[in-house]
Amino acid sequence: MKTGHSSFQPPKAWLFDYELDFDVVARGLAQVLQRHQVYAGRLVDVTDNVYQIELSNEGVPLAKGTSSLTLDELAPAFVAGGTEVKHPAFAEFLHDPHQSPVSEVVSRRKPLITASLITLADKSSAIAVRFPHSLFDTAAIGMFMRDWADAVRGKFDVHDDAATNDTVKCFNALADPANHIPFEGDITGPNPTALAFPSAEALGAMIGKMGELLPQCAYVECHLPADRLEDLVASLRKDDPRLSQNDCISALIVKSAAECRSPGAMRVVFSADLRLRVSPASPEARASAQMPLNLPPLDASSATLSSIASAFRDVVLDKDAVGRTLGVIYGGFERGLGARICPAINLFGTGPGSTADFFVSQWTRSGFYAMDFGKGTPRKFVVIADAGPAEPGSPNFAATWPAPPGVGGVVVGISLYTSELELFRGKMAEFAGGKHSVR
Repeated sequence: MKTGHSSFQPPKAWLFDYELDFDVVARGLAQVLQRHQVYAGRLVDVTDNVYQIELSNEGVPLAKGTSSLTLDELAPAFVAGGTEVKHPAFAEFLHDPHQSPVSEVVSRRKPLITASLITLADKSSAIAVRFPHSLFDTAAIGMFMRDWADAVRGKFDVHDDAATNDTVKCFNALADPANHIPFEGDITGPNPTALAFPSAEALGAMIGKMGELLPQCAYVECHLPADRLEDLVASLRKDDPRLSQNDCISALIVKSAAECRSPGAMRVVFSADLRLRVSPASPEARASAQMPLNLPPLDASSATLSSIASAFRDVVLDKDAVGRTLGVIYGGFERGLGARICPAINLFGTGPGSTADFFVSQWTRSGFYAMDFGKGTPRKFVVIADAGPAEPGSPNFAATWPAPPGVGGVVVGISLYTSELELFRGKMAEFAGGKHSVR
C-alpha cells in the first residue's frame, strides 16, 4: 500500500430490536479475529512510504455506549434520508468519529477497524463499524458481520476453511494468465478500461479537487418497492430477455440522475461480482469480489431505459472487456503500481459536452440483513454517510442493497450535487408511486 491509497469506507450500522450483552459481543469479536488475523494487525511503514500490515494481533476496539434515543426514534432518520441523515446520534455511534490520515494510523498504531455497541433507551441495540476499503469491499463486510453474529450465538467454527479455500480459489483464478489480456499500452495514461494508475502528482490533484467540491454534495436513501421493480424488470425484458434485476435498477438510477442535470455524455462505471465469475464460482470468497467495468459514453438523459440496461449486460458478458480490465490490474502490479489502482473516473465533470462519470455498485449479495446476533436479524441496516466534515458523500456514486425484512424491494443510496438531490428524490418517489414510466 502506498501513500494516497484510499481507505475510505463510510461507517455502517445495524439496528436491532433487542439488547445485546457487551461481554458476549466482545468475546465473539475476539473469536472472529482468530480467523481474520489481518484485521487485528496494524499498518506499518516499510520504506519510502510503502505500507504493509503487521500481523501483531493487537485487536479491534469495541466501544460501549448508551443513547437517550429509542429505536423507533432513531430508525426513521435513516429511512427518510436527506437532511435527516445528519443525525446527532452519529457522534455516539462511532468509536473514532472521523477517518484518520494514513500517517496518523501508522504513527499512533491505530486499529484498522473500529466498532461500537450502543444500547438505546428502550433496550434495543446498535452496532456501528468503520471498515477500511483497502481491506473490505461490501461483500466482505457482510461475511465478516455474519461470522461475528455466528460467534455471538456460539455457532462459529474457527477451523471452518470453506471461506478461506474460496478466497484462495478466487485469487488463483484471477491470477491465471488465461483470464486476462496483457496490457501493453501506457499504464498511467488513458485506456479503454475503468482503471488507471495515476502518478502521485495526478493523485494529489484529484484529492485536491475532491476536497474543493465535496462540500457541494449530499447523500440520500430512497426505497424502491418490490412490485414496482417487478414491473420494471418485466417491461425491460420485453426488449432484452438477458437483463438481470441489477441491470434494470442500475439503468433507472443512471437515467434518473442524468435527467437531474444538464444534458451531456456520461461514462458509467459499475462493479461486477468476480466471486461468481470464476469457474467454479467462489461465493464465499472474502476478497477480490468486485471489479469496475465501464460503459461507452452515452447521453443517459435521452437514451431509453432498455438501451442503458442492455449496455450494462453487454459489458458484463464481454470477456474481452473483463480481460482488458484484469490486464490493466496485473500490468500495474508488475510495474509496482498496484497500490495506486483506482477507477479513472471524473466524478465532478458536468455541463454540455463534458463526460461526467457515474459509479454504480450493487450490494445485493452482501447479506446485510442475514446476521442474527441472538434474537433475530436487524431491523435496519444503515450507511452513516455524513459522519463529519471530512466525510461528505462523494458525488455521482450510487449503491443498492435489499430493503429491511418485511418491507421488500431495494434501497438506493446515492450521492449527488446538492442542487440535483431533490430532483432525484422526486423521480424516485414518482417511480415508487407508479407515476414514472418504466420504459
